[in-house]
Parts: sequence; structure tokens; C-alpha cells
Amino acid sequence: MRDTMKGTGRGSSLFVCPVCSRPLERDGRTLRCEDGHSFDLARSGYVNLIAGRAPKLEPDSRDMVAARVAIFSRGRYAELRRALSDMARKYCDGALLDAGCGEGYFMEDAAREFRTAGIDLSKFAADAAAKRLRGAAEIAVASVYKLPIADRSMSLVQNIFSPYCGAEFRRVLADGGTLVVASPSACHLAELKAIVYDEPPTAAPREHRLDGFKLVEEREIAASETLDGAELRALFAMTPHSRSHAAHPERLNAVDALTVTTGFDIAVYKKE
Repeated sequence: MRDTMKGTGRGSSLFVCPVCSRPLERDGRTLRCEDGHSFDLARSGYVNLIAGRAPKLEPDSRDMVAARVAIFSRGRYAELRRALSDMARKYCDGALLDAGCGEGYFMEDAAREFRTAGIDLSKFAADAAAKRLRGAAEIAVASVYKLPIADRSMSLVQNIFSPYCGAEFRRVLADGGTLVVASPSACHLAELKAIVYDEPPTAAPREHRLDGFKLVEEREIAASETLDGAELRALFAMTPHSRSHAAHPERLNAVDALTVTTGFDIAVYKKE
């Protein structure tokens, strides 16, 4: 049964101190370790656990996160969310970590059933996730390359459209724990890309073999959804395509509606 700190203001956190790796305890609006390091929660409920030099990665911007909130508030990508929820119910028997949780849409169902934590490098994403989940999960600004999570403390790690760090995922997973990886398939947003690019990029084939993990299940998901012009522009803004110099987003201004394919590859692994 899920155990959270919501409403008590005290209790053990799923996060560990990013400075000394000791357990963190919640005391009101602060997380503290026994070595005296402390981290205050933001008003929305997330905590910043980046210690030292920040990773050389570009976190999602305020606009990208706002676009995701707009898209997911209309129930888009629902097939992927249901599939991930099914995976959690099937494989998770302890705590769950969403490594690259974004604004929290894909961990919301799990947070109702399991003790759940989410991390994202973007403070805007962490803020949105904390507002969405309202204390049902712990949310932190952190990097997948240095997870503020104790060794072997997670039953399941899900990694959705986010950077992959096998060494860290193996470290935090319990023996026999499960890793769920979701990535865009070749057909994902093909119609949108055909409009904004002169030469639409193709998704590189994903490597299904991961060091230290055994592949136990694969699932492909594809669906078609008709979006109006405003949704199309938000959909583009929430993706990495919005950062591409080769894209021409202004072309979407002339589109009133478009049926778009969403396609995903989900792979489930067991830690060896």
C-alpha cells in the first residue's frame, strides 16, 4: 500500500541527500539528513536536489512544460498512459521512480497505488508535476545521471522519452527490479513532421539490449488523434522538434486541424 508524507509534514523521504547520500527526513517544509544538510520544499511541493555543478543538459523550458500541460489536460497520449499504468500494476511491488517525470502525467496513476518519486532536470517540469500530484508523490529537481535515490530501493523505474543512464538505474533498482523504457516509434507525429520540415527526420532504431538488464516484454502502441490548430501548435512546442533549427513552426498557423499518429515502443527489462 502506498505510504506518503502528505498531511503529516514528517516522515522518511524516498530521496537521499545529494551531498552525502544519507537518508532524508521531512520536517515540515524541509528535508534534512543527519549530517545537517537541508533542502526546502518549494511552495508547490517539489524540492531541488541538484548539488554542485549542474549537468550539462538543456532542461525543458517554461514554454515546453506549459505546452505539455495543455496537451495532457485534454487527455492526449492516453494509450501510453494506460499502458504504463498496466506495467506498474504488473511489475511493481514496492516503490516506483519516474526518471524524467516531466509534468507528472505518466506517473499520476501509479502515485495513487504505490509509493512514488519523480525527478526531472527542469524546475518548471518539477513545479508542474508537484501541482498535478498534490503530494501523492515526491518530486525533485535532479538528474538521471546522479539520482538522489538510495541503492536498491526501487522496485520499478520508468524512463519515458528521457535520457537513459543504465548504471544509475541498476544502482537504485532492487535485485530483480523492473525497468520500463518508452520511446517514440518511427511513425510518431509523422504528419506533423511532414508539415514543419522540408525533409522530416526519421527516428533511429532503438537498441533493445541494455547492459545489466534482460528484456522480458515489448509492446507497440499506435493511435490516431485529430487535433485543432491550437493543439497542433502546443504539440509541436512540447517536443524536441521545437528546438530544431530545421523546423518551420510557422507553417502550422495555416492548419485548422490535422489527424496525427502517435506511436510508442515500450520495453520492459529485469535487472540481472
